Amino acid sequence: HFETAHAAVRDHAGRRETIQKTDAFLIHACRHLSAVCDVILPAARAELPDSESVVGTYVEQARRTERAIVQAKRRIYGELHTVDLPWSQVWSELGAEFRTLNELEDTLVANLSDRLNPKSRGLLADRLAPAEATSPTRPHPHSPHTGRAGHISRGLLARADRIWDTLEGRIVSHEGPDKVAS
Repeated sequence: HFETAHAAVRDHAGRRETIQKTDAFLIHACRHLSAVCDVILPAARAELPDSESVVGTYVEQARRTERAIVQAKRRIYGELHTVDLPWSQVWSELGAEFRTLNELEDTLVANLSDRLNPKSRGLLADRLAPAEATSPTRPHPHSPHTGRAGHISRGLLARADRIWDTLEGRIVSHEGPDKVAS
């Protein structure tokens, strides 16, 4: 999704195409990030040594990535405070934050995978896609990301996001992460 959206921005595709591809990436990124916080981080907290540090580092980066997503969303829809920001700057910052988050996630998942048996890994993986499908479609950097408060807030925010998506005419699939479109 990132590369498709980046190509639309880089190649100066039409406004509608750029919005659709970028928004599809933003939706997918928000949902995936939220699902990782809901499914993977509790497992990491339970299984990894130095889990508080590992989870804390991931959550800090998740918040930075969400703030970059907010900036990109504001820029794509022409919010007054971001009109003068060059797309290249917005996209570069988003890409850097997203890559850092992916690196942390890859390391986290690899370390967790080393500590879990195949059945537990499979069960964890099976929970991720449904969690993505019901996660918020927008970034919420100031909301709780872990624990019971994080789980409850994600459910409430996902409902609120669906209302806003409907009001804005934003087309979002609720069938799973591979079906997300805008």
